[in-house]
Amino acid sequence: MLGDDANVVFVELLKQLLEILRNISNSNSKQPKVKNKAPKEPKAKFGKLSKKDFEKLKKSGTNFQYVAIPKDKIGELEKTVKDIGGAFFTAKLNDGNNTVIAVPDRYMNEVNAALKHITAEQLKNDPTSLVIKDGKDKIPEEDIGLTTEVLRSHDIPVYTFKSADGSYMNIVPSEFDGQYEKALAECKELKKQLENIEVTRYEQTAPLDALDKIAEKVTLEEAQELSEAARLNGLDIQFAKTDDNGTAILYPAEIKDEVKKLMDEYLADLNESEKYLIDISNNTVTMDINELVKGEDESSYFVRVPNTAGKDYLNIKKSDVEVINDGKTLQMELNADKQYLIYDENKQLKSSRSGSDLSACYNTKHKHIDSNTKVYQSGNDLRRIDLYNKEENKLISLSLSNANEIRAELLKQNIPPKTVNNLLADISKEMPENFKDIFGRTYEKREIVYADVPNIGEYLAQSQLSQQLVGTAQCFDELPQDSGSKCCIFDKAENKYAVLPVLPKLEIMAKLSEMGYGEMSAKVIADKIISSYNEKDIEKVSEQEQKMPVPETKTFETTNPELQNFLYQKTGDSVILVQENEDNFKYMEIDKGMNRIDIEKSLIENFDIKDDISAAEILKGLSKEDIFKIPSPIELKNGISVTSLSTNCIEIANGEKSAILPKSRMDSKILSDMGISEEDKQSIIKSFDKAEKAAEKPNKQTLQELKNSAKEDREKINAEKGAEKGTEKESPAVPTSENER
Repeated sequence: MLGDDANVVFVELLKQLLEILRNISNSNSKQPKVKNKAPKEPKAKFGKLSKKDFEKLKKSGTNFQYVAIPKDKIGELEKTVKDIGGAFFTAKLNDGNNTVIAVPDRYMNEVNAALKHITAEQLKNDPTSLVIKDGKDKIPEEDIGLTTEVLRSHDIPVYTFKSADGSYMNIVPSEFDGQYEKALAECKELKKQLENIEVTRYEQTAPLDALDKIAEKVTLEEAQELSEAARLNGLDIQFAKTDDNGTAILYPAEIKDEVKKLMDEYLADLNESEKYLIDISNNTVTMDINELVKGEDESSYFVRVPNTAGKDYLNIKKSDVEVINDGKTLQMELNADKQYLIYDENKQLKSSRSGSDLSACYNTKHKHIDSNTKVYQSGNDLRRIDLYNKEENKLISLSLSNANEIRAELLKQNIPPKTVNNLLADISKEMPENFKDIFGRTYEKREIVYADVPNIGEYLAQSQLSQQLVGTAQCFDELPQDSGSKCCIFDKAENKYAVLPVLPKLEIMAKLSEMGYGEMSAKVIADKIISSYNEKDIEKVSEQEQKMPVPETKTFETTNPELQNFLYQKTGDSVILVQENEDNFKYMEIDKGMNRIDIEKSLIENFDIKDDISAAEILKGLSKEDIFKIPSPIELKNGISVTSLSTNCIEIANGEKSAILPKSRMDSKILSDMGISEEDKQSIIKSFDKAEKAAEKPNKQTLQELKNSAKEDREKINAEKGAEKGTEKESPAVPTSENER
């Protein structure tokens, strides 16, 4: 038998096996619905693990990677991997094109090397037998899990290798190339569907539809405005730093309307100020090289002065100008008080002009205005501030002066005070350093007192979800009312969402299945949810999983020597049998609903069960686990009952004593020890023969059964007639036997 220590470790490996078998299960209820596709029949699946490999696997830990390979290559892979010192856990199927193997992390290199060797040999011997999906057909690392699931669901055999760039390359048997391409197209559609799924993990303080506190992210300027408004209006608004060093506000839900009103007013003023384009003009002038530069040498440019009818020219040093605009424009600053020499077009000196006078030639017209523009101008100083409102086609041109004078001029234009404040702040930002002394505005930033709100990110998350989803999207199931860790799944394409507590992956998948997602979609979404969990959530899930009932590993309650080295375990809708032999462990998974005769045949032909009684005892155990139904016992006189367990064996019970015996050899001594006489033995044989004949003709009825059925039909007809006539008069009795007639 399996030793205690080996049993514990093997059960751990058994859990991994069950996961593999679940992944490759052909159960129609677990696969995405396919129109007009018939459900697959329940089957038995078989596997074998050598004791040498078992010892290696015990030492390798329980971290496995799952790899699907063509099933006709499993023998070659086993030999090659063993030759180079590796090991893996294999699940062999009696149908399908793939075999799934579980490879311990420490042996992945050996398995990859073996697979490369096998494919290289096959390509060498038959170059057209495989199609290499390389280049643009490589699978990105983030898509390989989903791609593998889709290929496995269609039973398409592939070899998969990881490339140096992190992507994956598949090698497909040529006869499956068309199916492979179709499956990849399906995978792309599935990925597109999953891109519409948003997952948000947050810490709930109150139900999403009844938050006690609301959090929002704001700009620094918005926070400053709200800080002042909160002080003036006595509003309970907290300010906090976010993880990215931004600013957030936190306030009670009951003042939501007041906060919104303040924000709307601020944004309206801000929007009004943003209608103005700000240009600050000084003595800096620009010259289009193609239009104004008429010559140059190593040290200077000879340029035309605009707005002089081509009569005035300047000779300027290259060291005094800057080439900008990708070499298309010259820029220089003219000294307002300096006299510049003026030349004619032949470079003959003719006069001089001040920098202020020259600046007027260059800065003659605002670049945005036209003949219909309303212009308000204050002062003629070339150093000026131009505010152009495109919506109103209005230009306010103000000589540079201090901020208070500018404020007064802007208020004359009926611009709201808060908009003026915003404009002055924007002008200050645009102002050249040498103008700031004249402007003289110091922007008084309102001080913000930041509160210590370590979980502000959680408040922000739930507030955003509440505003985005509640009342605008369909909620699946009820919203959780309790506080604590929650995860929101929002399907943008379907406009529906659900809020789940922290759950293990299988429970998440079950919930997603209820929401209508197929198995593969549910797996990917569940992985996305799990990846959003923090350390505390992961610890909670681990505790939940430990509390979940673990399938019990059982032995058959028998003294039968052939079954002494057997273990079995019920999981979901199947049972796994494990048998220890001298050199290996064999296992067999039996799906619920499988035909009894097929199970019996599999036990004898594929699982090396030699005795009919042993097969019958296994079938009895499987019946107790609700894998299939054994026929009801035939009750005889004296409290004796007979049950058909298998093709060749029956179980006879008398009170608390029972025995399983071959139909053809019912041992008289065993029956006698059970208190069953020879006469009872003959009665058992007759009753069993009778039951078998009845089973052969299940639709045949006895004479008495026919009479009883006729009586019931007549009574039903008479009752219906009486109801139609509306009378309580009873119908005359119909004789049911010759004596009654």
